[in-house]
Amino acid sequence: MTAQVDYVRLAQTLPPRLLKFFARYPPLVTSATSQRGAATAVATSVPTSSADPTADHPESMLQTTLAPSDNPNPFKPHKHPETGRWHDPVYSLRRQADLVKMAKANGIEDLLPYTMKGSLVGRRRREEQGLRVKGTGVGQRVKGKAWERTMKTRLGQRKEAMLGMPAMVQQWKQPSCSTLLIRCDHELLKPAELQLLAPINNVASVSTRTLYDLMDAGRDWNVLLELVADAEMKDDLLAAGVELSHGREVLPSNVKPIHYRLTLEPNFEKFTYEGEVVIDLDVKEDTTSISLNTLELDIHSTRISVGGNEISSSPNLTYNEDAQTTTITFDKSISAGSKAQLTQTFTGQLNDKMAGFYRSSYKHNGTTKYLATTQMEPTDARRAFPISPV
Repeated sequence: MTAQVDYVRLAQTLPPRLLKFFARYPPLVTSATSQRGAATAVATSVPTSSADPTADHPESMLQTTLAPSDNPNPFKPHKHPETGRWHDPVYSLRRQADLVKMAKANGIEDLLPYTMKGSLVGRRRREEQGLRVKGTGVGQRVKGKAWERTMKTRLGQRKEAMLGMPAMVQQWKQPSCSTLLIRCDHELLKPAELQLLAPINNVASVSTRTLYDLMDAGRDWNVLLELVADAEMKDDLLAAGVELSHGREVLPSNVKPIHYRLTLEPNFEKFTYEGEVVIDLDVKEDTTSISLNTLELDIHSTRISVGGNEISSSPNLTYNEDAQTTTITFDKSISAGSKAQLTQTFTGQLNDKMAGFYRSSYKHNGTTKYLATTQMEPTDARRAFPISPV
């Protein structure tokens, strides 16, 4: 009687899924007395339907369900005694694992039938085969496709990249990634330059872009480097000075362009174009030369006039391929404050470099057609026509 009471108390604490399982498959215990008590406890704890012929006779149910031939292990495939056909387990591996987990939590895992998901089976497998880490190939065959095995790592990397994207965007928006300390020497810097640098205690923290702005204003690169306070950074800039200033050749500030009139006529058969540019200039200093940025242009004629009077119709032209500049020299000097006009005719290439004045193609009714378009930034306007930066 005491054993039955214990079994009833035990059954009352079990989850409904375990109660339902044990009602259908009572545990195989060692003695007939304990078998009868276990069956009675499970039968009295689970509501049964009146349609069940064994509902009112739990002991008869015990006798029929404990017979190995009539009640095979529901966790294993079994062969039908009459037809001889094999049947799949009543419980799938996932449902077996769930039952094992609940039974283990309630301390009655030993009452379950043998299953591949049992703790003893898993422990024995680990002892025989060692610890196997899924997807690493350590102690096991690598399972799954490569993208499946690396998905977790790739998702982690993607998450880190997305979290770091705002900082990356801010870095891209910066005009330069190098920050310099500039000694603001009042003897070397003009008032406008001091205002641009905004020094604190005669030292300003600026970017290399600011140095470029000063170069555009006419400052020499080597002179600006003398203002760099950080000795190590100064050595690095001196070593890379040619590379930093290449492509940013600062033209003389003796003249300032104030207006361009440009005409370009493309030839899509030869992929060339004929051009004419008229530049109105404000002369800042007495000069006998004008420098322009040019690249891959064939200049045919050059005329210079001041106040409607022609100064030179055939000046001397010198081209510097490394600096990408054309220098125009003439004999008669143009005085400061004058308004000059420079006219040039030239031939350019409708290139396929997507730079300057270049060609692009498209399909129309199966025929390739061409059009001319432009890309002037950052320094590709010189490929399209002779230009002097403002």
